[in-house]
Amino acid sequence: MKDQYRSRDHIAAIRAPLLILHGAKDRVIPQGFGKRLFDAARDPKTFLSLGPVGHEALFSPATWEKEAAFLDRTFPP
Repeated sequence: MKDQYRSRDHIAAIRAPLLILHGAKDRVIPQGFGKRLFDAARDPKTFLSLGPVGHEALFSPATWEKEAAFLDRTFPP
């Protein structure tokens, strides 16, 4: 890849609560990469598998609901 962003080199600097969502059938970024990124991150962190879906699931209402639930739990009103 010509223009790479090496997330693993930067993920430990994140100190905010982190949510990593990943589809098990993602052809753009394999789920194993997401899990390794999660392992390299600091707490507090949450990994959520979206099940047998691909990269496009990031734009689905079901995914938005999971993101909203994470935000509600993490930053209650």
